[in-house]
Amino acid sequence: TTSELTTGDFGDQRRLSMLRQVLPTCHDAQEASAITLTVQYRDRIGAALTNHANVTLDTMNRLSLLRTSHWFRGRMQFTGNHEYVGSYVDADMTGAW
Repeated sequence: TTSELTTGDFGDQRRLSMLRQVLPTCHDAQEASAITLTVQYRDRIGAALTNHANVTLDTMNRLSLLRTSHWFRGRMQFTGNHEYVGSYVDADMTGAW
């Protein structure tokens, strides 16, 4: 079984953000067997999105990366029977553009 979820854009036009990790949460009884995250980013709304490298779960069940931009969008692809609950996103504002 596979499924996919794509977020809307998140970020801030006035300040850069550094995206470090995404921690997806699935219901304990229904964990996905694999999750791949494709991060897209851009410096202004309306600009073309650029793909960051695909990221897979590490041994701590985190999707870890380092990318700085104004705007991000994520696409998670799940493999296996699962019940997705949500994600914690670890990102910091790094300063004015």
